[in-house]
Amino acid sequence: MTDAFIQFQNHYGFEVQVSNPRSGHKKGNVENKVGYVRYNFFPTSPVIYEELTETLRVKFEKDRQRLHYEKEVMIEDLWNEEMKHLLALPVEDYLIFKEIEAKVNKFNESKLDNVLIHIPKASNYSSIYFILSWDKFKAVSPDGEILLEDFRPYMNKKWAIPWLSVFKDWIRKPRVVPYSRYQNYLPGRINDYLMVDDLIVRKARLTELVSLLVTHDMKRINEEFYDLISG
Repeated sequence: MTDAFIQFQNHYGFEVQVSNPRSGHKKGNVENKVGYVRYNFFPTSPVIYEELTETLRVKFEKDRQRLHYEKEVMIEDLWNEEMKHLLALPVEDYLIFKEIEAKVNKFNESKLDNVLIHIPKASNYSSIYFILSWDKFKAVSPDGEILLEDFRPYMNKKWAIPWLSVFKDWIRKPRVVPYSRYQNYLPGRINDYLMVDDLIVRKARLTELVSLLVTHDMKRINEEFYDLISG
């Protein structure tokens, strides 16, 4: 058994009965149950979402309301009897995560799950580390500083664009604004305000917007543009 599995076993306190590898005929009942769940509850590939566990719990409880194929007893009754012999779960969940190293480009971006993610201050390092759970991630510097925490891209959660960090990057390189993937997300008035050919003027306007972002969000700046922008 691997070290990771032994740690998992020790955390939950269960015993292991090892079967021979590639010997499905010796554990056919388990294999059949896997097939039963797959064909009855996953006719198509499931979408991974936060409520999946609860959805399956409801389906399994409903499925217990039938006779066992061999014992001719309600599965619900068999389950209630089995529960008397179960161990209590630990108070703390077992942490399952993976750590990977990732490269950073000059725009403070790093690729995770085939998606480029903007990570504040990431370009200060040649590489960073992602600490991955099934639904979330942490971007961590080589020194252990947490640079960003968020949901993984495939969770389809809306991400708040870190405009303050993006604008600070643009101040250093005002020429890149029209080519940045974030330019398409700028509100209309602010986009028009920044799309000037004079890079000195663009840098000055970016600096002004950075000062406003300290106390205002992007939506409010756009809505109150003529009151907040000096000209």
